[in-house]
Amino acid sequence: MKRSLTILLAASLLMVSCGKYQHFTVKGNLEDAGLPASADSVLLEGEFLAKQPLKVAVKEGAFEFKGKVKKASVAQISPVGTKLRNAHLMILQKGDITFRNGRAVGTPLNDTTDAYVNRMNEMNRALTERNAGFDERKATFEQTISDFVSRHKDDPCSAFAILLSRRNVEASFLLDQIKATSPEIQNFGEVHALKSQLEAKLK
Repeated sequence: MKRSLTILLAASLLMVSCGKYQHFTVKGNLEDAGLPASADSVLLEGEFLAKQPLKVAVKEGAFEFKGKVKKASVAQISPVGTKLRNAHLMILQKGDITFRNGRAVGTPLNDTTDAYVNRMNEMNRALTERNAGFDERKATFEQTISDFVSRHKDDPCSAFAILLSRRNVEASFLLDQIKATSPEIQNFGEVHALKSQLEAKLK
C-alpha cells in the first residue's frame, strides 16, 4: 500500500511538472521571416525553452519548430549556415506562431507586438529628418514606448519593446523603461544584462 501511494505521488508530481509547460509551434519560410535565403537551418533561442537551443533544417525554404516553453517569454530566431547573422525577436507562448514580414504573429502576445512594431516603424520614419517639429515627434515616439511598457509591465511585451528600442533611444530613457517593469521582467536574462550595462554606462 505504501509503495502504491509512492508511485501515485510520483505520477501526480510528474503530471504537475508537465503541466507547467506551454506547447508551441513556430513556422514560416526564410523570406517571410526576413532571413537570408542562403541559410541551411534556423536556430530558436529562449531563456525558458524546455530544451534549448532548438535547431531545425530548412526544407525547400521553410522551417518549423515544435517545442515547449516554461512560460511566455521573449525569444529569437536566427539563421545558420550563412555569414549574415540577423536575428528576429518574438514571444514564445502556447499556440501556433507564424512569421510574416519578418515578425511573429498568430498568438495574442505576438499579435500585440506586431501592431506595436507597425506603429513604431511609422513613427521612426518620421524621425529620420531633423526638420521642424522633430523634438515634438521624438517626444511622442518616446511617450508611445513608455505607454506600451507601462501597459505591459507584467508581461513579455514590455521586454520585447525594451530590447527592440535599445539602439533607438537614450540610455537614461531606456533604463527608466526597464525600471518601470515588474521584478520578473527585470530579471529576464537579456533585460537584466541590458539594465546592468546601462547602469554602468550612466555612473
